Amino acid sequence: MSEPLNSTSLASGHRPPARSAPRPAPRAFTLIELLVVIAIIAILAALLLPALSRAKGRATAISCVNNLKQLSIIWTLYAGDYNDTAALNGSGTDPTVQLTWVGGSFESTPTDDTNLFKLIDPKYSLFGPYLKSAQIYHCPGDKSTVVLGGKSVPVVRSYAMNSMIGWSGAVYRNNPEAGYRTYMKMTDFNLPGPSSTFVFAEIRAESICRPFFGMHLSTPSFYHFPAVYHRPSSTLVFADSHAEIHRWLDPRTLDPPANTDWHGHDIPSPNNRDLVWLQEHASAKK
Repeated sequence: MSEPLNSTSLASGHRPPARSAPRPAPRAFTLIELLVVIAIIAILAALLLPALSRAKGRATAISCVNNLKQLSIIWTLYAGDYNDTAALNGSGTDPTVQLTWVGGSFESTPTDDTNLFKLIDPKYSLFGPYLKSAQIYHCPGDKSTVVLGGKSVPVVRSYAMNSMIGWSGAVYRNNPEAGYRTYMKMTDFNLPGPSSTFVFAEIRAESICRPFFGMHLSTPSFYHFPAVYHRPSSTLVFADSHAEIHRWLDPRTLDPPANTDWHGHDIPSPNNRDLVWLQEHASAKK
């Protein structure tokens, strides 16, 4: 039994053990506080997601530009190796033309849509000896697929070459168009000039087929339709090797009618500023 406190024990410095104060119970979030936090997070997400989406889209467009720059380098190297002659372009099925810059015709041979060998094998492609990466031919924003053997398979090519450049073989469905310049040598690009003549461009997935980017130059009509994988823009590279992300302005370019006959290759679009721009940057009258 403990001794009772007295004046002696207090004087000697002894103190009774202190009792600890009871700890308060932890305070939980109230429902109102939780709702406020959730609302703040939602507002921040709404502010940040569009910016992140734009940044991702910009990165995709830059990657696409890099692809076209690589194709332009190969195109230039080829000309240097073959006495200034532009790499051959054409329908891809002309029996008189053994090879074009790439092989294949998506329209007439559906399996060509996914055939990497038509891009990188020298037996099918003039670029084959120079370029072994099939990824260069495909825009990262192009998510188009075809169904083969019951499976959905990505299409391997997003780009095509201006039909007024390097065309060899018979005229195919009015390409290249008579009365306009066809550029067969690197020194031929005097009008509209190398910085104003596109060589490669993206084609809309529904419209792409042969190696060439088809053009109607004297009528207000699309042959091939430019892609909008970087909406409202697409990428092109020019004969002077500069590439650009070009913004389309006409709603008909961005959203063609659902019933468009893509492989009729004659899609009227009168007074379309985008079509006029493409025509002016494809060739010039002789």
